[in-house]
Amino acid sequence: MTMTAQATTITIYLGEFSGRDYIFALDPAAAKKLVESSWRFGDPAESEDALSDQWAKAEGDDGWRIREVKVAALLIPVQLLLEEGTGHVAWRCPECQVAYSDDWLSGDTLPILLSCGCSERSKYLVGDGERPPA
Repeated sequence: MTMTAQATTITIYLGEFSGRDYIFALDPAAAKKLVESSWRFGDPAESEDALSDQWAKAEGDDGWRIREVKVAALLIPVQLLLEEGTGHVAWRCPECQVAYSDDWLSGDTLPILLSCGCSERSKYLVGDGERPPA
């Protein structure tokens, strides 16, 4: 993987509960799907790890919400390591130089939104590359 990173501004969608971000995605439908599949989404009476299974309807309501934000992001190359549609996406943070491997599921698409915690603020990266032939 060649290390070239280009900075850009992108719109992302955050799955938020009580002012804290738990999920990030490149589109609102994906963010909602990720929230609803999260171990944090559910009835707290049924799971001690669940925060809520309710969506906020108005500004002051308790519940999950999807928030649109513009963020600085780095465009980075990724490498897909696939076997029968699933596998891993391998990437390296251009700032801290740490190599990562995240799960890749059969429905995932490129580009993919990634995050590295090597700085105090959330750092987002958009990974793109060539998908190996099936």
